Amino acid sequence: MNKQIFIAKKQKKRADTYVAQIAGLSRSECARLLENGEILINGKSASKKQQINIGDEIIISRRKMELTDIVPENIPL
Repeated sequence: MNKQIFIAKKQKKRADTYVAQIAGLSRSECARLLENGEILINGKSASKKQQINIGDEIIISRRKMELTDIVPENIPL
């Protein structure tokens, strides 16, 4: 699991917008992570509309995707 911790330095921005800026992610990616509970603000799950305050602790925990071997199937033509 990949974990990043940030302390907010700006106030009154939406969680999805602020996290996108500090973590280098798209807003839609941040919204998805927030919905899945992979972004915590002050130790709690948050919504994408939640306002960020100076000093808030933001923890992003992204699961590493496992690559699987793709094996072709022999299909008679």
